[in-house]
Amino acid sequence: MLEGVPAADMIHLRIIDRWPQTRGVPWMHTVIQKLNDMDGYSEAEIVAARGAAAYLAMVEQGDLLGDPTIEEQDDDTYEQFLEPGVARRLKKGEKINFNNPNRPNSQLDPFMRYMLREVAAGVGVSYEALSRDYAQSNYSSSRLALLDDRDTWRVLQQWYIRTFRQRIHEAWLGQAVLAGVIPSITVQAFATDMERYLGVKYKARGWGWIDPTKEVAAFKEAVKAGFITQTAVIAQTGNGADLQDVLEERRDELDQAEQLQLSFDTDPGAAAPQLTDESTGTDSVTDDDDDETDDDDDDENRPNQQGRGLVAV
Repeated sequence: MLEGVPAADMIHLRIIDRWPQTRGVPWMHTVIQKLNDMDGYSEAEIVAARGAAAYLAMVEQGDLLGDPTIEEQDDDTYEQFLEPGVARRLKKGEKINFNNPNRPNSQLDPFMRYMLREVAAGVGVSYEALSRDYAQSNYSSSRLALLDDRDTWRVLQQWYIRTFRQRIHEAWLGQAVLAGVIPSITVQAFATDMERYLGVKYKARGWGWIDPTKEVAAFKEAVKAGFITQTAVIAQTGNGADLQDVLEERRDELDQAEQLQLSFDTDPGAAAPQLTDESTGTDSVTDDDDDETDDDDDDENRPNQQGRGLVAV
């Protein structure tokens, strides 16, 4: 028995490309025919290659009668089966021609790559991401294509969260609170402050470094200059983690290392900056003898303290 569902209760996921579009179209609609052509062409090449490999040689002229190794076929042709290591003498007038197949087609690979490039352009991704073939490009072009693809994935991630996950979360949380399956949230608290409970933060996956040595240094300089935040860097590269996750995990690592009396060059104490004198470039911390000597100096011989400062290196 079929039962109608109100349109308001349906989630119709679609990407609106133009106004007044009301229905979605398949993401592969521009390349469906081309993919079908590729499948048919690939099948034809396989059949041709198998057929060419099945024929070894052909014999011209000669009397075929009286040779027990030659069998007459239903279509009035003759076939002779050969065994390994057997040398046969041809009859007078016979000539054997070995088959020289031109399959597999040497142009199959570049043609299929061309077709895949058109498919990639039709669906809006790079050829490398679609085919997983990085042999046709160098590092710079592959990296540029990969970065463009990641921008596309981020847009789709936010679209998916906004149009599907957020709506599902709101409907689920409301039903869960009314059913009493979340003891920490009462119906009254949820009804009076819905914005607080519905304001969930989604952690979309990120991607690892392409060139860690250069990119880590670049992100570090950008954070120091204030062009980007640590939260943004972790969101891009943390594979779903955020700043809070990283800080909590780091705190756990430090606590465990302290309990086990382990030290690493990444410990905060080992990586602490050293203060130096800005004017002289020397350490600002002196020993007790230097302090006593400075105390004996006259005020006129002391350096101007207003013109000195400390800088972290």
